[in-house]
Amino acid sequence: MVLKSGLVHEINRQVKLLKSHIPYHESDHVLNIAYNVLCGNIRLEDIELNRQDTGYSMQ
Repeated sequence: MVLKSGLVHEINRQVKLLKSHIPYHESDHVLNIAYNVLCGNIRLEDIELNRQDTGYSMQ
């Protein structure tokens, strides 16, 4: 959905923080935090907990 809506492109176009985009772009970091909140988490530490949860990381 975020790819089709153009959100990823717009984030990368407007947010300029990284000098190198290998392997991640600005949108990857922004969306990771947004997805964390959408999953009901409130702390950045929860991102690592989700990363270790196989049910969360399945595509």
